[in-house]
Amino acid sequence: MAANPQPQWPEGDLTGILGPLDPDKRVFKDVSVDKLVVARDHQRDLNQENVSKMAYEWDWIKAECPTCVRLGNGLYRVIEGQHRVSALRLRDKNAKIHIAVVGVKLADSEESGYGVEIARSRRGHSKLAQWEARVRRGDKHELAAEEVLRKHGLRLGMQVGVSTIAAVAVIEQIIKDARQTPTAGATTLDTTLTTIEMAYERDSSDSSSTRWHGEILKAVGTLVLRNAQIEPDRLAMTLQEKMAKHWITHSKSLSEPRAVWVTIAEMVSTRYNKGIRNPKRRINL
Repeated sequence: MAANPQPQWPEGDLTGILGPLDPDKRVFKDVSVDKLVVARDHQRDLNQENVSKMAYEWDWIKAECPTCVRLGNGLYRVIEGQHRVSALRLRDKNAKIHIAVVGVKLADSEESGYGVEIARSRRGHSKLAQWEARVRRGDKHELAAEEVLRKHGLRLGMQVGVSTIAAVAVIEQIIKDARQTPTAGATTLDTTLTTIEMAYERDSSDSSSTRWHGEILKAVGTLVLRNAQIEPDRLAMTLQEKMAKHWITHSKSLSEPRAVWVTIAEMVSTRYNKGIRNPKRRINL
C-alpha cells in the first residue's frame, strides 16, 4: 500500500504568498516572580510533582518565557507557563523572570484560548490538559460532553479507573467525528456510555475499569455513530458475551495490520446481527 502523501510546504520567504506579518504585539519585561499570579480557575491544574522536580533541577536555559496578562497594581496573571512560574517561586521567591505580556485583563475565555493555542504549538501538554483548557474556554463540544460525563458519574483523567476515562482523544473523536453538532456529539457519547454501563456493571470485578479502555470506547462509539438504528440493549447484550479485557486481547491477536478497535467493532457487529432477518435492523462498521 502506498504511503500517504506528505504535504509540500513552500520554502523560502512566504511574504509574497501570505503578505507581511503584523507587528509583534507582545511586550517583554523582567518581573519579580512574586508579582505573577497562578490562578487554577483560569488554567489547567498544577502537577505538584512536576513543580517540585522543576524547582530542584531549575535551569534557566529550559525556562521558556511565560505568557501573561496585566492585572494592574504591578501584578500579572500567567496564562501559559504556570508550572515554570510555580517552580521558580518555590526555588527562589525573590527571583526575576522574563515574561511576555499579551494584553490587559482579558476575558476568561480569551485567556484559556491563548493557553489552548500555545499548547497546540508545544510538546508536553497532554490531551487531558488541552481538553481542560477548551472546557475553560467554553468550547461547546467539550462543555456538552462534560455534562454527559457528570450525568454518568464519570470524569476524564490520566489513569483509567472505575469512574475515570483516560482515553481523552477517543472521547474527542466520539463527540466530533462526522462533523456532529455539540448536541449530536453529546447524544452519541451518552448512548456509548450507557451501552457499556449496561454491559459491564460498575462493581464488576473483571471489567469495572477495563470497560473504559480506549479500544472498547472507540469500537462502541463508532458503531453507535454510524448506525442510527442501533439498539443499545441488544448491543450491550452482545458485549456481555465477553469480558471487556477479552474483547481487547482476542482482537489484538487478530488485528494485524488493522487497528484493534476495528476488529472489536467487526466482531461485535457480526454477533449483533446474528438472527436479524430485516436488513434495516443490522449494523455495519
